[in-house]
Amino acid sequence: MKNIKKFDPEKNFKTWLLTIAKNTALDSIKKKKAILFSKIEEGETDLDAFLAPYVEHADLPDALLQKKQTKADLDRVLQELSPSYRSVLLLRYTEHLKFREIAETLQEPIDTIKSKHRRALIQLRKILTGTQTSADSYTER
Repeated sequence: MKNIKKFDPEKNFKTWLLTIAKNTALDSIKKKKAILFSKIEEGETDLDAFLAPYVEHADLPDALLQKKQTKADLDRVLQELSPSYRSVLLLRYTEHLKFREIAETLQEPIDTIKSKHRRALIQLRKILTGTQTSADSYTER
């Protein structure tokens, strides 16, 4: 906004603004420190510690892989739950809905939703720990 007086009204404002944003981003990239790989050769053995100052809030590849594997495991386990339980958990934890909102969405009483949520978590815990017995295998249809 400090250079708004330099804007030519005969030009496209959006193009002018995007050019400023692009140039600002490029300036920011140019100001970052270069990674000195010679430090690794000088005896730095922990690559994660070496790269830590240069990583910007993004996970390193091993953490991304672990998250991906955990998500795949969770998706597999969720498929073992009844659709009724699975929908309550997905609305609660992926859509971040409150119990009242889930009840409205599924058109069921809020106490039913809370009960399904609790039962789904119990069943999920049993599946994950492998402690489910034939007496525990009740699933709502």
